[in-house]
Amino acid sequence: MSFMMNLRMATANKLRMQLLSFLCWGLRWCPSSWTRGLHVSWRDAVAEDYGVSPPDFYGEVLHSRVSVPMFDGVKTEGMLSVLGDGKGGPAAGTRPTILVRTPYGSQNNRAVAALFVERGFNYLIMDTRGRGDSEGDFFPVQHEKEDGRAVVEWVKRQPFSDGRLGTHGVSYMGMTCWAAFDCAEIEVAVPALCSSSIFDIAYPSDGAVALELVAMWSYLLSLMATRPRFATMILLEAFFQRIIYAGHRFQKVVRAACEGLPLRDIDLRLVKHRIPYIQGGLENPRADMPYWDQRNRLAEISKPMAGKVHLIAGFHDIFCTQQIHDYLALQKHGTKVALTVGPWHHWQIGSFLQFVIRTIIQEYQMHFLEKETVRPDGSVLPSHSPDMPVEIYVTGAEEWRRMASWPPPARQY
Repeated sequence: MSFMMNLRMATANKLRMQLLSFLCWGLRWCPSSWTRGLHVSWRDAVAEDYGVSPPDFYGEVLHSRVSVPMFDGVKTEGMLSVLGDGKGGPAAGTRPTILVRTPYGSQNNRAVAALFVERGFNYLIMDTRGRGDSEGDFFPVQHEKEDGRAVVEWVKRQPFSDGRLGTHGVSYMGMTCWAAFDCAEIEVAVPALCSSSIFDIAYPSDGAVALELVAMWSYLLSLMATRPRFATMILLEAFFQRIIYAGHRFQKVVRAACEGLPLRDIDLRLVKHRIPYIQGGLENPRADMPYWDQRNRLAEISKPMAGKVHLIAGFHDIFCTQQIHDYLALQKHGTKVALTVGPWHHWQIGSFLQFVIRTIIQEYQMHFLEKETVRPDGSVLPSHSPDMPVEIYVTGAEEWRRMASWPPPARQY
């Protein structure tokens, strides 16, 4: 079956998967045998659509809001999901905890959380400083290392935790994943479509700023805080790769802001007020400037790191070149690392999300539970072996290939 046909089928299944997840979550309280059976069938159907193993637990999943203090006293908020005991309380015992930190909101993640809790993990998603319900001021990268460490230390003290943690994320959530992994308490990290530093993404060409990228991201963050429904419409259109209304309006505002002068007023044209990180970035266009000392690198990858990293990249993604550089640096310095590169760009959320979630669950099951991912049809999801840690999608041949390293010997990066 061709890649494009697979892509169309996957896109058509996305809404059904989300509906199934929502209905399954709603049925978790129903006591009767037939609804219980329906709940099990639907959870198995969700597993089949994602290509992951069926749940190990079909019981209730408890979701609660938590507040975690940072080292400087700022409180960050999030949602903790754990397995229930069927009586309204948490199940006995401790489990590995999966940590996600996001600037995009921690409120509406119950369906995704259930995928992990049902397979033997706790799931904690936190709003980053200054975003969602968290206190403080948001400034990209600046606080992520210390805040990531604070959350990790908090998790390790909780009664639900067995002291073992994994982390993952896409885009900026992947960058917070890097920040948490840098504290050496995380055993597995799966950063997807992101990089371990930000300067080369913001300034990809000798001091020339990636203006459209900065404007799009900043405007989207603003909309999530001020017009969340409109922001949701934009993301849904990106998810289904169908720009209808919200996407056109979004692009129109961004284009006008980028085309206007003077450049330093781009934030005023976008959101009618100054954005400190835009002003700071424009005033400091070189990576060797002191401004970037605490605002660029999220992890020190030029030394051996504890734990395993699995990088997921897209050949057409803005982060691809930087992610491959990250892979080469990790490999050079002895960190255990795997690399997957698929045929995606950054806004193709509906195309890569299912694949990314499946890969993340597989990594956690292999590492924490020492079990293979057995799909509902009985087949085993192939894993990255130590001698073949690279998986690349070859678009001309429309197939995935395993390799011992990347790039191939004839190529230089």
